Amino acid sequence: MLRRTEEVAQRDQLIQQKERLYVELKAILARQPGPEVAEQLKAYQENLAEKQKQLKSMAAELHSNRQQVTTMKAEQESLLRGLSQLKRGYFAKQQRASDARAETAGGEEGDELSVLERGERGR
Repeated sequence: MLRRTEEVAQRDQLIQQKERLYVELKAILARQPGPEVAEQLKAYQENLAEKQKQLKSMAAELHSNRQQVTTMKAEQESLLRGLSQLKRGYFAKQQRASDARAETAGGEEGDELSVLERGERGR
């Protein structure tokens, strides 16, 4: 009977040890990610890949736009220089024409015309 009692005690102890191990394993499994987490991770990875693709596309577009701005600024500067040259040429021509009229017009009539022309240029 004593031996029987010892066997029962050992079996109880073995059962308790296995129950503790079972509870520990159950807790570990509860902390493991399930299939929902894997699906969510896959969705996040796909979303990230799409966003990276968009970012790359937008960066290329930005680069292209910056080059276009640089080209347009250079063209604007060139056009402004051309306009400035045209203005100088136009005003020089106007001045020569005015001087020529003043030289060809004689006497007081020419003086009056010169005064009038000067007055209009001043405006």
